[in-house]
Amino acid sequence: KAQSPRARSSWVQLGAEAMSISAAFGMAVAGGLGANMALMTLNSQHKGCADVCTLCQFTFGLSEALLLSPAKRDALFSPKTRRIPMWAHIVFGLMAFAGPKLGNYSTAITNADFYPVFLVVRSCLPVASMSLGWLFAGRRYSSIQVLAVFVISVGAFLTTWGCYQAKTQGASESENASTPPFLFLVGLGLLVLNLLNDAGLEVLQSKIFSRYGKSVDETVVFKSVFGTVFMVATAGHGVLSFLTVWAQQPTWFSLPPFTGSPVLETVALPLELSLLAVNFVGNWNAKKIATWLTAHSSAVVSSLVPLLYRLLATIVSTQLMKGLVLPQYTWVGVALVFTGSLTYLVSKSPAAATGAKTSKTGKPASVSTPTVGSGGKKGGAANSRGKRSSKKAD
Repeated sequence: KAQSPRARSSWVQLGAEAMSISAAFGMAVAGGLGANMALMTLNSQHKGCADVCTLCQFTFGLSEALLLSPAKRDALFSPKTRRIPMWAHIVFGLMAFAGPKLGNYSTAITNADFYPVFLVVRSCLPVASMSLGWLFAGRRYSSIQVLAVFVISVGAFLTTWGCYQAKTQGASESENASTPPFLFLVGLGLLVLNLLNDAGLEVLQSKIFSRYGKSVDETVVFKSVFGTVFMVATAGHGVLSFLTVWAQQPTWFSLPPFTGSPVLETVALPLELSLLAVNFVGNWNAKKIATWLTAHSSAVVSSLVPLLYRLLATIVSTQLMKGLVLPQYTWVGVALVFTGSLTYLVSKSPAAATGAKTSKTGKPASVSTPTVGSGGKKGGAANSRGKRSSKKAD
C-alpha cells in the first residue's frame, strides 16, 4: 500500500534530521581534533597547563554569549525567557567544570605512560552513557546499538594500544619515565570519576531536555557562567601564572612561506598563545555542538565526539608529527571505531521501530519522528501518546 502523505513527510523530516546530525557531528569532531592537537603540544612543553585551556574555554563561551548572541543574552538576563530551572543549570555548570578538572589533574600528576590509560578509560564513555541512560533515564537500546558501542570500545582499545607501542619504541628515556604506583592509582581513580561525571552530565541533560524542552543556547550560556566562576575560584592563580609567562616570554614561530607574499614570510606569532586560542575556540565549539547533539539525538551520540577526536589526535601525533610506524592492528581498530560510530548514528531506537505500526482500524497510527541514534523510552510512553493522538485524528 502507498504511504500516506503524513508518513512520507515524517520520513523526509527524519532524513533531514539525520543529515543535520551528521553534519553537526562532523564539525564537532573536526573542532575537537584541532583543539586536542593544540593541547597535546602545549602540555608537552608546559606540563599542568590544561586548566588554562579549560578556563579560557568557559570565558570564551561567556564572551561569545554576551557579545554575539542576543538569544543567549536574553536567557542570561531575562528569567521569563528561560525554560529550564536554575537548579538544573547550576548542576550542569558544576558537572561541566568537574569533568575537565578531574581529567586535567589526573594527567598533571602522572607521566606519559599514563596517557594510554587515559585514552582507554575515556573510550568507555559511550558504554557509560548507555549504561547510565538505561539505569536512570529509562532509555532502551536495540541490539544493533549495543553491538555498535561494543565494537567502538574494542576499536578504541586497539587503536590506543597500537599508538602506545609505537611511541614506546620511538621514545627517549625522559619520555619513558614511569609514574609512581600510588600516583598512577590516584590518576586512575580521578579518571574513572571524570568518566562517570561526563556520562552523567550527558544523560542528565538528555533527561532535562526531554522534560523542559531543548533549550541548548540557554544551557550553554549558563555552563559558561558557572564554569568560569568555578574555574577562577579553584585554579585562577595557576592560570594567571602561566598566562603571565607566556605573555612576557613567548616562544615565537614564523608562518609557513607563502609564494608571492614576502610580508607574510616575516610575520612571527607567539606559539603558546596561538595554540591556546586554537584550543579554546575549537574545544568550546565542540562542546557546544555536543550539547546540541544530546538534545537532538542522544547522550551516546554526543559521547562519541570526544572519543573520536582524541583518537584521531593521537594517530596524527604518532604517525605524522613523530613519523613513527603504527602496527597494522591499529588501523583495524580505527576501522572498528568508525564502523561502530556510523552504525550507531544510522540505527533506529526500539521506539522508532514500533512508531509506524497501523492501528486496529487499518489506518496508520500517528507516525512519530524518531531521533536518529537515540535510545527509546521504557514503558512505551511515546507509543501511548501516539495512540491518543491517533484517536483524536479518527
